[in-house]
Amino acid sequence: MISLRKETEYAIQFIQYLSKNKNKCCSLKIFAEKSKISFYFMQKIARKLSQNNIIMASHGVSGGYALKAPNYKINLLKIVQVMENGVKLLPCVNSINNCNRALKRCPVRTMMCKINKKFITAMNKIDIF
Repeated sequence: MISLRKETEYAIQFIQYLSKNKNKCCSLKIFAEKSKISFYFMQKIARKLSQNNIIMASHGVSGGYALKAPNYKINLLKIVQVMENGVKLLPCVNSINNCNRALKRCPVRTMMCKINKKFITAMNKIDIF
């Protein structure tokens, strides 16, 4: 079964939350409490999103997090690439060197490369907000 990590799921939830509050900084602590997610885990996720220019942090009393570009659509592909370190259904999809059989004409790799491309195309069409 193909599944995304909880980290990715929570990142999507946080981005959707921020998109509803476009021009305001939102408290990560409040989001974590409302969502029943560990605040420390959310800090790790927010740091990764911030380092990849998806959200920005504002410090101080009225600080928090906001979308880097509030009017710009963020698609599922961007979030998955950041949180999952790329999109690959099998290790060999990105490099034949990752295959323990190292076959040049592996029928499974050929098929998985096609599926991976379609998967990427589909995720690129899905806007998070």
